[in-house]
Amino acid sequence: MVQDLAIGDIVNVYSSAIGGDLIGTETVKIEGDLTVKIDQIGEKAGNVYVSVTSKTLLESDRTSAVRYAAEVKSIPLDPTKIIVTNNAAGTADTVMVKKLAVGDIVKVYSSATAGFVIGTATVTVEGDLTVNITQL
Repeated sequence: MVQDLAIGDIVNVYSSAIGGDLIGTETVKIEGDLTVKIDQIGEKAGNVYVSVTSKTLLESDRTSAVRYAAEVKSIPLDPTKIIVTNNAAGTADTVMVKKLAVGDIVKVYSSATAGFVIGTATVTVEGDLTVNITQL
């Protein structure tokens, strides 16, 4: 949010102090504060640089770095709340996760890092969720 702006001011948000990409822009319609919406700034913490162009004037210099926080990550699952069943060939294997909330998304990966998603499901009813996987 940028504060104390005049009607017609144009606010630009850049990815770096010099050059970089224009990642957001908005024009002030009501005097006061303005929020510039950016589709996705990134998962990690970083900085943006902001300028303003007022009526009949050139664009201002960019601000010094304006820090933003990293996106908040979900808390890792407790392994004691996960039950994996490796069924015989021809029967889907299952991964059950206990005590989840509506809207939680569970992804099962083929390895701890750089693996493939081999199963996914979204919780529609609070409680336990089972992800079916063709074969582990």
